[in-house]
Amino acid sequence: MDWFSSFQTKSTLSGNTIQQQRINAKNDMFLTRFKDSLMYNAVGLGDTNTLYDTWISSEQAYTQLINIKKLELAPNQDLSKFYTGQYVYWTVDDVNEVWLITSSDKRPPNNPFGLIEKCDSLLKWIDGNGVIQSYNVVISDKVERDYLKPNINGTSQEGYITVKLEKDNNTNLLRMNDRFLFGTEGNYNAFKVDFVKNFFNFPYLELIMYIDPISPYDDLASGIANSLNIIPPSPTPINGNVITPNVTDILQGNTEIYMVQHLVNGIANSDTFTITASGVNSSSNYILNIIDGNSFSVTNLLFTNVPLVVDCVNDLDGSDCSISINLKGTF
Repeated sequence: MDWFSSFQTKSTLSGNTIQQQRINAKNDMFLTRFKDSLMYNAVGLGDTNTLYDTWISSEQAYTQLINIKKLELAPNQDLSKFYTGQYVYWTVDDVNEVWLITSSDKRPPNNPFGLIEKCDSLLKWIDGNGVIQSYNVVISDKVERDYLKPNINGTSQEGYITVKLEKDNNTNLLRMNDRFLFGTEGNYNAFKVDFVKNFFNFPYLELIMYIDPISPYDDLASGIANSLNIIPPSPTPINGNVITPNVTDILQGNTEIYMVQHLVNGIANSDTFTITASGVNSSSNYILNIIDGNSFSVTNLLFTNVPLVVDCVNDLDGSDCSISINLKGTF
């Protein structure tokens, strides 16, 4: 390489270095100003301990709503770490506030941001392995979307609420008719899931619930509702024919398995049953599968507004019991 080419290369490298230094200085100055803002918060993400530089502010369209904010990221942050349906948190008076990202906008020239909604309650249940699951959730009025209440654990006049939470392997198992408790010890309300909004491309989970009576088997100390699939010990022994679980709604395409038993002082004996169906004229709406003399399944093939009645007649003494099942649509 001749001296001129060598000089030109060194000059280019030197120019690039100076330009990068200017860019770095500009970014440092911007970040300093970013952190000096009253909107600045160091925000945690998910269950990690890493903190990210952000602005938390009232989005113009939601200035009167205390439970919806705008999350804006500083330019030096890793955008790939943030996505809709994820929890973020920061500390206020030594208490972690947890929020759910419910929308995002990463298009230039905006700094990447999303709308976040405040989690104001916990959704707790016992999974199939006996493990207590607990998730932060956003609760809102299904009809009026009443975000103005600082602590929402009640219902609208219609008795319906919408619950938003993160989608993962645990929450993907939540189903219609699952029951949950919201509130505080001594002041819980029970709700039953009417619809699960868990479409493939939907970024977070939405549960539409309606108010349900408190069960004597609900755990009001821990805030965990009794599962429909668990028969708790009864303080008063049950006698007679019993069908469990008491699931009376089946979505189109779904199957529910039932058990019918004759109980004496709460203990099932060996009685078997003859099981038949009535009410729905066309068998194209459902499949009744008699598994054995004590169990059967119902598959909802097609919606109908006529309840399907399954009758179970005790083969020993002729006593009977029945369950009325609504064959609902796809949602």
